[in-house]
Amino acid sequence: MTPEFVAAAAALLQKSAAAAGESPSAAKAALRTTRRLHASIAVAGRPPQSPFLLNNLIAAYAKCRVLSDARKVFDSMLQRSVVSYNALISALSRDQTLAQMAFHLLKSMASAGLRPNSSTISSLLHAASAMADDALGTALHARAIANGLFSNVNVQTALLVMYSTCGLFDRSRRVFYAMPSRDAVAWNAFILAHSKRAEPIEALKLFVAMKRAGVPPTGFTFSIAINACSKSGEESSGAAVHGQIVKAAASADDLPLQNAMLDMYASRRDMASASSVFKLIRSPDLVSWNSILAGFSTAGDGDKTWELFKEMRASTAELLPDEYTFSAVISAVAAAPPAVYGKTLQALSVKSGLERNPFVGSPLLRMYFQSEDPTSARKLFEGIPLKDAVLWTDMILGHGRCGEGEAAAGYLCKMLAEGHAMDSFSICGALNFSAGLPSLKQGESFHGVALKTGLEADACVCSSLVDMYAKNGDLGGASAVFDGGAAADVETWNAILGGHGLHGEADAALKLFEKMVGRGVEPDQVSFLSLLSACDHGGLVDRGRAVWAAMVRAGLQPGPKHYTSMVSLLSRAGLLREAEELILSSPFGSAMAELWRCLLSSCVFFGDLPRGVRAGNWVLEIDPDDGPALVLLSNLFSMAGEWDAMAGVRRRIRTLAIDKDPGLSWIEISGVVSVFSADDNLRPELQKIAANIHSTNPNTHFHLLKN
Repeated sequence: MTPEFVAAAAALLQKSAAAAGESPSAAKAALRTTRRLHASIAVAGRPPQSPFLLNNLIAAYAKCRVLSDARKVFDSMLQRSVVSYNALISALSRDQTLAQMAFHLLKSMASAGLRPNSSTISSLLHAASAMADDALGTALHARAIANGLFSNVNVQTALLVMYSTCGLFDRSRRVFYAMPSRDAVAWNAFILAHSKRAEPIEALKLFVAMKRAGVPPTGFTFSIAINACSKSGEESSGAAVHGQIVKAAASADDLPLQNAMLDMYASRRDMASASSVFKLIRSPDLVSWNSILAGFSTAGDGDKTWELFKEMRASTAELLPDEYTFSAVISAVAAAPPAVYGKTLQALSVKSGLERNPFVGSPLLRMYFQSEDPTSARKLFEGIPLKDAVLWTDMILGHGRCGEGEAAAGYLCKMLAEGHAMDSFSICGALNFSAGLPSLKQGESFHGVALKTGLEADACVCSSLVDMYAKNGDLGGASAVFDGGAAADVETWNAILGGHGLHGEADAALKLFEKMVGRGVEPDQVSFLSLLSACDHGGLVDRGRAVWAAMVRAGLQPGPKHYTSMVSLLSRAGLLREAEELILSSPFGSAMAELWRCLLSSCVFFGDLPRGVRAGNWVLEIDPDDGPALVLLSNLFSMAGEWDAMAGVRRRIRTLAIDKDPGLSWIEISGVVSVFSADDNLRPELQKIAANIHSTNPNTHFHLLKN
């Protein structure tokens, strides 16, 4: 084996090792080259061996991540040097599962009479970091000092990384500030440590200090800085770092850095900037696609999310969506009927083998419940073998929102039987469906669970408790929870305001609102809606106008429910002209039948035929089959003596075959809930009820229908 052959083969191996880190495909090509060179060395290497060449061969296999071959070469060496040991120790230290073997080699190295150098200690410190073993790291620190190796910048940097990884931030700080000179790796390690400690401002300060120290930031430095900008929420700092990246031309072909910038803009819902970054990425990976999809999903742009999802699937067959992809897309299109997107997405998740993944199942469940399709939700839920607390909570919340309180209670019992503990979300869901049940005892039992688990102070739980007591008719209980809670947030204030409004206590609601503002809690649209509802129940027209004006002054845009409450207030007070003008000036007048139906009802009460006819025509233009509006019009024509018009409306009603759902009432006596409905003559207690009512008030006529 000639010196020329050794030099040429070593150069090729070093080139192969360098190429292995570029990409997965480059690593495969590098491995093929390394094995061809290994074969050539084996043919040419009939004794003697070249330790220099074999060391390079170990390093090349290590870079290609084929540690078994690297170990075989090491074991075949007749003469091993410190460099030989370092090459294999370095390779093992980068693999968390094999890091322990690096320390075994240290013992073998000592047995061979070889003394570790700075490269050995640095690699072993990286192994300790991979194992998160601060005891081994501390022992290596002591050994580095004893062997006079602590002044080596690579050792200091490895110590810094090890202490940061093991959570010993104070020690990493001491190492960092004890370093006489710091390279980019040391700066990156310390900046990253601050970022991991949720100290983004400190991380950005260090980034600035690094530049002032004259150390050029690397692509990894910029990635850490961009992540710190995302966590800090300071848009100006993000734009400034982005500008420096452009100036340094650091982002070209640096995919991790481009993904970091993309995620920063997407998390801020700055989708224009996010899209600009995304377009510059030559070959987006799954992280890139997931970031842009999640950004548009969070921004509420379902159509754009769906378009990008289709573009992703068409871009390459090798790029398969994962659970994060499906979660973002399903959440984005959940508002649309399942037949439009949902069924397709569920089929694709089945094809990808992810249909039983809770991360995919949860948004699918929410989509079905949002479309009021609990049957499909139950079918999907039953098909998921491993159900976590999030999925159970989705079922509880979903059935509660669909008005199926008994079903929600059933799923809650099953969840507890499965051994899942109730958290704030599940308790809020339980309280929400309890608010719609006829008995207060169910809600009181969940209140007890909240007290026992210490979750009563949670803002979501507190507001749900207030809402539950108020809707169950116990306004005193709602007030007690509100007064006994910690500093209330706007949701809790809204709950107590809504409770007073629901019970017709408009004056109390308005006083609470003044107290809320006085305590520095900024009201939102729900706050003003609760006040308008309270004024509507109390018939307080002037106060309602004042609330409306205050909402507009606060810069809050009135929504459909605000207009409905205000129109109801004005109409019931007989201010029909003002109510009609308000509807016509609203952005919902031409599309929201409820506004005109409310006005029509009051026109019937006050006998305003012309305005009532106009209101009725608006309703029927929006919905030609609106049964309640036709009944109101019939009554209006009847009161005005317009018999021909009334007959025409009656004929139209008969063609629609309108069925009115009977009203229901509940009462609980001795723990038994009894349900009564209109025209129900099948209950055995009706005769006794009629007799009792007649005995208390003989003038009351209680009619029982005959079968």
